[in-house]
Amino acid sequence: MAETFYTEEQKARLQTYRQAVREHVAPRAHEIDSIDRIPKDLLERLVKPPFSLPALSIPSRFGGVQMSKVEGCSVA
Repeated sequence: MAETFYTEEQKARLQTYRQAVREHVAPRAHEIDSIDRIPKDLLERLVKPPFSLPALSIPSRFGGVQMSKVEGCSVA
């Protein structure tokens, strides 16, 4: 994986997202595929920490996560 250009902070943040996806999204992948949408309870979880998906590119001074475009693509 081409993560050699990430800072240690960025690597830790990406690891947090990956772990959260393994715990909360992956176990429900079949359900998501079968109904062709993200269930409301899971969507509500995705907008809150540790995911905060709508706030990925918002500067931290405004309450966002402030990820770079590259980090955001890595999460997506």
